[in-house]
Amino acid sequence: MIATRQSPLDVIRRKRDGEQLDTASIGNMVTAVVDGTASEGQIAAFAMAVFLRGMVIDEVWR
Repeated sequence: MIATRQSPLDVIRRKRDGEQLDTASIGNMVTAVVDGTASEGQIAAFAMAVFLRGMVIDEVWR
């Protein structure tokens, strides 16, 4: 099975809505930041969602 890559918007929406992100989602967001596919606005929105919703230990440390 081939895993589909989530767009930065999907990851941002999930975090904004209070979902716990899995390793793949966080990896997709990091990849989008590094490869330039995430815009500055998307990076800021993700940072704001993390600030407002927080992160559990499983999202921070693997």
